[in-house]
Amino acid sequence: MLARRWLPLLLLGCVLPLHAQVYTWVDENGQKHFGNQPPATQVVKEVKINQGYVSDGPPPQAASATNSATAESSTDSQGSDDQKMCSEAMRWTAIDLPNLKEIAGERKQRGDLTSEQYKQAIQALDQAQSEITLQGCLASTGKEREQYKCLSGGAGVLVCSGALGTLN
Repeated sequence: MLARRWLPLLLLGCVLPLHAQVYTWVDENGQKHFGNQPPATQVVKEVKINQGYVSDGPPPQAASATNSATAESSTDSQGSDDQKMCSEAMRWTAIDLPNLKEIAGERKQRGDLTSEQYKQAIQALDQAQSEITLQGCLASTGKEREQYKCLSGGAGVLVCSGALGTLN
């Protein structure tokens, strides 16, 4: 059951912040900086952070050309739609998990996470990466299928697993 496998992500959601304010400022050398703790001596602006992937350009390509070729060559419309949805879920997951690992690393460096919490977060993300598969998506039904559909829309692992909802 995918929901049970995602339990570590629910725990991870308790560790990672829901929202951290980011600021931007320009130093005396004209260099633009971003951070969550701006210097008191600089004029700063708050940065609006959009959730999910936001770009003016085209979205990143699917992780595997064979996934796209398989989806396009399918004569079964439902199979083709499932393949496309699952390919998108895999693509977004491949973007999201490294970002979550980076956030956990930054929080550990700042002292917001202990070494043990960081280790648990990385283990949970590695477990999620091994369990969220194209084959698992194609074979999924019910709540698991809904979670994969959520992932295919780019909402993110924490949102689609329900981890953020448990923090309220």
